[in-house]
Amino acid sequence: MIPERNFLSACWQTLALSILVWLFLWCRLEKLGDPEQAGTTILLKSIAPEGSNKVAKLINASRRDDTGVVYYTLEYTVQGPLFFRHNVAVYAVNNGELYSLNAQTSETAWPSVQEQFRNIANSFRLLL
Repeated sequence: MIPERNFLSACWQTLALSILVWLFLWCRLEKLGDPEQAGTTILLKSIAPEGSNKVAKLINASRRDDTGVVYYTLEYTVQGPLFFRHNVAVYAVNNGELYSLNAQTSETAWPSVQEQFRNIANSFRLLL
């Protein structure tokens, strides 16, 4: 699936940050279920689908409501034959578009950047 728009895609050594916008046929993020259900669906259908040779593990899923917008924050790992990445992603829906922010790093670098990644996720807001 190709995003409709890519606002930011940046890499620094083992760190990567992206903000993408996807066409979203449902009007509300909650149509995917609660944060844990949505996280499981996203990981199984998009991040590490069957046959991809990747394994994704949901570590934490939470919901935040801010000025009428619902945000789901997911923390998860993705492991493939040659990599092991730790991710923090935030999802929000507005006007039929799904906005996603994803910050990722290697699992070995995670302890040194986890606080910054959580701050990035908590600061992500849609300007309506």
